[in-house]
Amino acid sequence: SEKKLFSGKLHPGVWVVGISLLTAGVHNALNLTGENSLVIPLVVGFALGCFLYAYTKMHRKQVRELHRTGAKVRKSEEKYRTFFENSTDAMLIIEAGEFIDCNDATVAMLGYGCKEDVIHTHPSALSPEFQPDGRSSGEKADEMMRLAKERGGHRFEWDHLRKDGTIFPVEVSLTSIPGGGGTQIHTVWRD
Repeated sequence: SEKKLFSGKLHPGVWVVGISLLTAGVHNALNLTGENSLVIPLVVGFALGCFLYAYTKMHRKQVRELHRTGAKVRKSEEKYRTFFENSTDAMLIIEAGEFIDCNDATVAMLGYGCKEDVIHTHPSALSPEFQPDGRSSGEKADEMMRLAKERGGHRFEWDHLRKDGTIFPVEVSLTSIPGGGGTQIHTVWRD
């Protein structure tokens, strides 16, 4: 809160204290000058009005800026979503060790009917039990995701399994994307 107080913007608590002090000042001024004097209350009222006007103007400016920023973020999200959904490359998002999203190219490559058949699965669930190097797909998938998180990205070859049971090789590119809710991994498969 100390940072907010001195950031060039007045914290709402400062306004409350200021209004309280002005009100106390008006009360004291009336006691000193008599009940019939309106000059001091008018001056204090004018000052209070100026403060409230400035605060309202500043607040409206901040709200407009938030709306502009929100519109830019929405436009950026829409652009990414369009790119993700319409890519001819299979694209998936991994979070906490499982696919949470994929595009239609992924569904077609694997021979499934819809995204729901692919998401909420560990990468090894869409792979043969063992990779060509003899390692288990589950163990190796966890290692590849760990390497992507550590390095920011990782590229390797992988065998996947279509719905009909055929094995096909892909080049996998993993890109780690840190976020507020945890790290996601953007995944691209090229047959």
